[in-house]
Amino acid sequence: MKALKRLAQQEIFFYPRPLWRNTLWVFLAVMAIILFLNPHKIKSVEQPNRVLLMLGFALVYALGYLIAHALLGRNKKQWMRLEFIGVLSLSAVFTAMGIVAIRTFVMHYQTPPEIISGSPWTPFQPWRLFSICAIHSGIQTAMNYSSYLLFLRKMLTSGQNEIDSNKNRHQVNIHFKGKNKNEALTLEASRFLYASSEGHYVNIHFIDEGQTKSKLLRNSMKNIQLQTVASSTVYRCHNSYLINLLHAKAIKGNSNKSVVVLNHVTENIPVSPSKFVSLKRLVINKGQ
Repeated sequence: MKALKRLAQQEIFFYPRPLWRNTLWVFLAVMAIILFLNPHKIKSVEQPNRVLLMLGFALVYALGYLIAHALLGRNKKQWMRLEFIGVLSLSAVFTAMGIVAIRTFVMHYQTPPEIISGSPWTPFQPWRLFSICAIHSGIQTAMNYSSYLLFLRKMLTSGQNEIDSNKNRHQVNIHFKGKNKNEALTLEASRFLYASSEGHYVNIHFIDEGQTKSKLLRNSMKNIQLQTVASSTVYRCHNSYLINLLHAKAIKGNSNKSVVVLNHVTENIPVSPSKFVSLKRLVINKGQ
């Protein structure tokens, strides 16, 4: 139960703006899905009624997306996984209501041969509602992932991590920022050791005048990682740890349980099983 709660409260990258443009993308995506996958079984409907139904269903999907995001605060700067699930669920419910309205209207005015048969409330059957939710999940996750990739590209080219083309990778400056005012730390990449997550804070460990020091910033590990994308030496070895590969000496253990040893650091940094092979390869290549 605690694991589910922790998963639901996990912060995710979510960027629903600009809402109107994304709504248009939902409309076009649903049109394509209905055309090729026929989830609402309307291919047997004769023209021009089939096109009208496609447009109507795509429109209610888009409106479901628009209303759900408008109600759940599209301008929020921080999104949790549970809130994203809430948006998907609300989108599906509003879409199902729209389809019920379309079915009711068509069934009331249709003349033989029937265009739509069965109950108008068919969209609220568990399997139908699940399929609507699955369509919303696929489209919104794809849009969100695309936004994430564009965001990373922007971060790499916007100068947030100011890169002097005449310097090598050891001299890149990394700019760490917290959510509170005046929480900032600028380091040369070679001075950064590692970052560890501590609740709602991240502890940045670095070298200053030959001594190991640390600075606590109020931020999530995900945001701190995004602030380091210009440095090729920073690596996310664990959900709670970022390390600087420049200071990685060795990796001990096996794929089930392992730690990485860093210069100037007495603490052994844990390594996620999924990162063991890639990190070991990076450490070996570094030594060559």
